Amino acid sequence: MQAYAAERTSVLIEFFTSQGCSSCPPADALLRDLSKKTNVVALAFHVDYWDYIGWKDSFAQSSFSKRQKTYARLASRTAVYTPQFMINGQTAIAGSEPRALKKEISKSSQRDQTVQISLRSDGNQVQIDLNSKNNQKAFKADVLAVYFIPEARVAIDRGENSGRVMNYSNIVTKIEKIGQWNGQSVLRKTIFSKPDQNLAVIVQLVGQGKVIAASKLR
Repeated sequence: MQAYAAERTSVLIEFFTSQGCSSCPPADALLRDLSKKTNVVALAFHVDYWDYIGWKDSFAQSSFSKRQKTYARLASRTAVYTPQFMINGQTAIAGSEPRALKKEISKSSQRDQTVQISLRSDGNQVQIDLNSKNNQKAFKADVLAVYFIPEARVAIDRGENSGRVMNYSNIVTKIEKIGQWNGQSVLRKTIFSKPDQNLAVIVQLVGQGKVIAASKLR
């Protein structure tokens, strides 16, 4: 039985945040609003490099910090920070600049959609189909499966946000490479996923480059 089919590509927003960051809560709330929009795939990557200041982020993973640091290195930046939004793997915007973020989302949503992602869920399986326009130039891209928790509420007892109860959205729990694609033919992949798992699929140029397409099961 087909549970869902997603055929429209969206703007990918990767949000780097931490439960131990005192300037993150307003941006966390902004991410929550973005997660409800149909024209974006908004995902929160909790980083671990603030854990030393008194509160260990319960969602943080070192691999997420590494992902953010890779983006910084590719942009010739020497440091990372939170909160930070990354749009389609290309444009970094500080969490304190919602107007700039809104403008970039609007700009990115106007791009030509040369790649289509279709996701279909059936029990514990998800079928992923990638198609491109006939005139699409060849590229080399990683196909990434991203699993996430849609909502969570966390009471923070120590650190900069001590005493606060925070609501978080679209919290990434795992990101894994499931294949590569050159855009020249239809690619079909079937992966196993629990019926209650939330999944997004990202097509990103090899080397953590530009995001060609992104979509999620809703």
